[in-house]
Amino acid sequence: MPGPVSDTIRAVVICLLALFSVTQPASADERSPKRIVSLNLCTDQLVIMIAQPDHIAAVSYHAINPDTSNLAEEARDLPITSTLAEDVITLKPDLVIAGTFTTRPTIALLRRLGIQVLEVPPANSVADIRHNVEMIATALGEQSRGEEIIAKFDAELAAAERPGDGPSPIAAPYYGGNNTSGSGTLLHEMLELAGLRNLAAEKGMSGPSRLSLEQMVFDNPDLIVLGLSSVRRRSLTIGNLDHPAMHRLLSQVPSLTIPDRLWICGTPHIAQVVTRLAEARERIVAKQSTQ
Repeated sequence: MPGPVSDTIRAVVICLLALFSVTQPASADERSPKRIVSLNLCTDQLVIMIAQPDHIAAVSYHAINPDTSNLAEEARDLPITSTLAEDVITLKPDLVIAGTFTTRPTIALLRRLGIQVLEVPPANSVADIRHNVEMIATALGEQSRGEEIIAKFDAELAAAERPGDGPSPIAAPYYGGNNTSGSGTLLHEMLELAGLRNLAAEKGMSGPSRLSLEQMVFDNPDLIVLGLSSVRRRSLTIGNLDHPAMHRLLSQVPSLTIPDRLWICGTPHIAQVVTRLAEARERIVAKQSTQ
């Protein structure tokens, strides 16, 4: 029959076990967010790629636009939200993921209400894409998934990348309103990976820049890179694409039209763009070698 000492020991053990169960830190899985809301086209796609579907409380309405979202089909099976704070709050999120330029009043109000917000900066380089995937994967407790995505991305880039000691034709990124992309942009790095030189960078331009139609006609690049929206839409801001000089240039110079959904956001999908650019480079080099 247990004595008083045994009863005392048993009581102490029970108390310690109860205290341990209360103070034991939550596991990583328990701490991971279970109701994730994304408010930005680019974060929408990264969240869809990384998160478990049943943990996504909503993505933005931009995610279902097939012209701009590379995962529009997947997004149609998910709840959709606006970027208005009152709509986001009703979803009861435990994590909101947004871009650094996402509606500032909404982000400020969500934070005032104690809702955790992760802001993801735009990706201006391949390194930025890797960083953003890692950042979101870590926030979601999906580090392994993030590593898988980055490994696949790196493999696709390595397969598309062309050696730097070969011929480097000049490519001109060109959008409506005489806009282009100079050095320090994601597109510039994509052109370099594909073995192409960027006309804007060759002319000393950096970041989003302007390249007049007259200047591009004068420089006569080896390749013109267009976005699909610029080809489809017609307005005063992109009237340069309808100019007779542009039509003449396009009849003489190879062009490559890239769907906006592939490169409007800095995501691992840009590996497909690098592949297309590299293939265009090979066609140009092959043609030039026979002339």
